[in-house]
Amino acid sequence: WAELTDMLFKVERPITKAMEEGREIHKEIENHVISYNAFPNWLFSGGLVLPKTEEKVIMKYNELFDISGIFDCVDLATQTLYEFKTGTQKATDWARTHQIPIYFMLSERMGKPLEKAFLIHYNQHTKTKDWVVIHNHSDIVKKAENYVDTFGNEIMLFLQNNELIDL
Repeated sequence: WAELTDMLFKVERPITKAMEEGREIHKEIENHVISYNAFPNWLFSGGLVLPKTEEKVIMKYNELFDISGIFDCVDLATQTLYEFKTGTQKATDWARTHQIPIYFMLSERMGKPLEKAFLIHYNQHTKTKDWVVIHNHSDIVKKAENYVDTFGNEIMLFLQNNELIDL
């Protein structure tokens, strides 16, 4: 819970070498997409039609809390999300997290539904890459809503019980 409260209250945490490398690679990808409407060749092939990078979204979820996310790259013309990951954890591992389902849920609730997401992983240590595609459907969005409803309420109770917030 300590890590969660630090995140919620925006307590700065030490930046590791791996985090710094990931940020630098991420910025390089973003700059390339902005300049060329395409991904760097070392990362992923294929052009983009109408890309928007680093879109921060904050949405009221219910009467208790908002949900936010930062979409690494969305191609508005193709309704495709691209999420970039670095390090040693493979794309298939990242695909099992709740991030993409929550982003699908956010996009639908904003009236900008996404058809699919490419989760693109680059291992800067071995200079290798892998990726997975995740297609959006109602079961994925329901999974995200269930996750947020369950853990969102647990988080709120924890914060109240520890007198970190007052509702």
